[in-house]
Amino acid sequence: LPTHARGRDGGARQLELATTRSDRDGVVTWVPTEEGATVRRGDLVARIADLSAWRILASTSDVHAAELHSGLPARIRDSSGEIAGVVGSVDPTIQNGVVKFYIDINTSDAARLRNNQRVDVFVVTGHRDNVLKLATGPWQNEQGGDRVFVVHGDRASRSMIRTGLGGSEEVEIKQGLSEGDEVIVSDMREYIDATEIRL
Repeated sequence: LPTHARGRDGGARQLELATTRSDRDGVVTWVPTEEGATVRRGDLVARIADLSAWRILASTSDVHAAELHSGLPARIRDSSGEIAGVVGSVDPTIQNGVVKFYIDINTSDAARLRNNQRVDVFVVTGHRDNVLKLATGPWQNEQGGDRVFVVHGDRASRSMIRTGLGGSEEVEIKQGLSEGDEVIVSDMREYIDATEIRL
C-alpha cells in the first residue's frame, strides 16, 4: 500500500480502538470531568441510563414498614401527571428510621423520567369500594382528626367521627357522618373548645 493509505488505515484503526461504545441504547448521565486524563484498562469512562429499564428508589418512615411488601400497586406523580407502578422489592434493613423500597414501572410510561429525578410515590396498601370519604385537610391535625364541624344552615356543630383508610387526598369515614353532610375541612383549632359556632 502507498504510504498515505497505510497512514490513513492506521489512523482509522487507532480511532476505532479509542472509541467507546455502549452495548445498549440509552442516555449518557456521567463522563469524567477532567480533560486529558489518562484512561487505563477497566477505568469507568461513562455511565449510561437505559430508558427502557427504569425503576424508582423510594423511602418512607419505618412506621409503615410492616405494610410494605412486593406486589402492592403504586402511583408515581411528577409535574406531567401520574404513572402506574408496582412495589418490586423492599429493603429488609431500616436505617435512621427510614425504610427503602423499589418501584417497578411500565416501560412505555417511563420515557419521560430522568436519572436522579425526584418524584412523589404513593403506595396503595389497602382498598375499599363504596365507602363514605372526606377530603383531607387541616381538620386532621385537630386532636387526632376525630372531630369535625358539620354545617347546619347558619351554624356548624362539632361531631365525633371515626376514620379508616386514608390517602393523600381523601380519607374513609367509618362513623359520625352521612352522605351529603357539609363539613368544614379547614383549620378550626381556634374553636377547639366550642361545640357549636355561628357562620
